[in-house]
Amino acid sequence: MTDDTRSQTRLAVARVGILLFLIAFGLRLLGIALTEEAPVADAAPAATRAPAAPGIFVRFEWLSQCDPAQAQIGLYTASDAPCQPSQVASLTWLQSQLAASGLLTAGEYLEPAPAPPNPGCGIAVLNSATNQPSGHICSDVHGFYRTDVNGKNPARRAQLEVGD
Repeated sequence: MTDDTRSQTRLAVARVGILLFLIAFGLRLLGIALTEEAPVADAAPAATRAPAAPGIFVRFEWLSQCDPAQAQIGLYTASDAPCQPSQVASLTWLQSQLAASGLLTAGEYLEPAPAPPNPGCGIAVLNSATNQPSGHICSDVHGFYRTDVNGKNPARRAQLEVGD
């Protein structure tokens, strides 16, 4: 066998090998694409959706960030997607729950914080006698908590259960 014949044979084997690799790679990509589930849009608005399973709220968010017409608070569990909370609540409801858990005292009320000290502290606590801020209500993965006016000195934490 001459060098020219060997080169032609090696070239043919290399072409077949590359072709088989490309076919296998293409089939693998096609298989992955076919097995992925397409995301399904949730047709029910947040206010009418019921929680899928009991859980603990780990954060809140003003729904006006998602829809300017909404003036309610979305209460999120750890598995909730942005703008799709497990429960929607009014500020009055949240105020009653926080008062029951000891995070608010008599003579205090809640309002949206105009300039929160951090993104997790979107609710201002105001004194009803002076209408002056006395703290913030914040949330993180450990639950809801109260801070001072500057967003410092977090108090004890409270957790609100889904379905309260």
